[in-house]
Amino acid sequence: MAHMFGRISVEDYATFRKTFDSKEDMRQAAGAVNSTVYQSVDDPNEIVVQIEFPTADAAIAFSTSEGLRNAIQQAGTTAPPRIVVVNET
Repeated sequence: MAHMFGRISVEDYATFRKTFDSKEDMRQAAGAVNSTVYQSVDDPNEIVVQIEFPTADAAIAFSTSEGLRNAIQQAGTTAPPRIVVVNET
């Protein structure tokens, strides 16, 4: 399995979460099998998203997709996200 982690700063967590939840179909269409959202203890608008994919290629394709770029903008980000794709070992 491969995982995509995204560290995201947002203006408002509620706006982010609404957008994230509305994009489940997009994630599934890209091959995602699971996703988890983590919220910073120190700053509720600092988010880490973990999305699981069957392959690193699928995770990389999603991480660079136009659909993800649009969703990130809709979510009210305050800076470009830091995205990392890793393989489970």
